[in-house]
Amino acid sequence: PLSNILYGKDIYYTTEEYRLQLLNLIYFLENYPSFNFLLMDSLPFPDIEIYVSMNSDAFIIQCSLQSALKIEEDSMRSAFYHYITNIKNINTAITRQETIEKLRKVADELKQSEVKNDTDI
Repeated sequence: PLSNILYGKDIYYTTEEYRLQLLNLIYFLENYPSFNFLLMDSLPFPDIEIYVSMNSDAFIIQCSLQSALKIEEDSMRSAFYHYITNIKNINTAITRQETIEKLRKVADELKQSEVKNDTDI
């Protein structure tokens, strides 16, 4: 989101870049217990992305309006952190290992798709 602000146009992942991003998420999930990534069937706010850490700023990105809000104030950042933590706790139907397996499956499918496309040329 917001790549057009920095570069003047939308920038998209290639299939390989997206696959590598998924592998990076898997690496973080396997090596950093405090890192979380939630796979959800539906989002509470479909056009909004929230990035927050207990010890750093929070970022709220509204994609369709191409705007972002940086929250530095401790109590507001803490409120967003606890909101995200609550969502994580509510959505515990899928375990961390199941999340890793689903991400790995998508990464493998992307790799196979890339190989198939290369042989079709």
